[in-house]
Amino acid sequence: MANRYMRYLGRIEKSAVKRISRLIVKLVARDFEGVVKTTDIQVQDGKLLTGWVPASQDMLERRRTNGVIEPPKHFNALVRGSAIVLIPNRGSATTGLDWEASIQKNTTGFFTLSSYYETRTFKYTGTLARGDEVEVNAASHIVLKNGQPANSAEYVGAQMTCPAGDARYRVTMNERDAARFVFRITEWDVKEGVTW
Repeated sequence: MANRYMRYLGRIEKSAVKRISRLIVKLVARDFEGVVKTTDIQVQDGKLLTGWVPASQDMLERRRTNGVIEPPKHFNALVRGSAIVLIPNRGSATTGLDWEASIQKNTTGFFTLSSYYETRTFKYTGTLARGDEVEVNAASHIVLKNGQPANSAEYVGAQMTCPAGDARYRVTMNERDAARFVFRITEWDVKEGVTW
């Protein structure tokens, strides 16, 4: 099947352009069978093309079983010290990793959550008491402490993503500190016929 989403670009040399008061764009398709749909046209100044991100609503759909949308998946782990956590993403696309940590005893230092090869790390340096909760939403980049926005001086690092397949993460608590972690993902599939 042909690629449903393609990007075409053209360049107009500055020497060929005089002052423009009006621009008419005509799209012409010749010698083919099928349907052509245009989503966007952009004209910009400069030597370099700006970045482009595909509209995910056109290319992704929630994972389904027998036609029914699957709910978000939850995985939990009780971590004391350090542990490797495995999150299975059965979708065919990378998704955000939302998580929360419920502190089981007063912390004696920081804790970290990082990708297995530590290319991304989230580090919470603030003091936490037993019963405190830290929640991180990957899509909105919000960090909450006990339901309220956390002080940005208490944490550093990037939000986590969860690639398709089995994703591994390192959770490191200080010494014998302990927390119950709940990880949430929404699985997505690439729509049939879409290629990048």
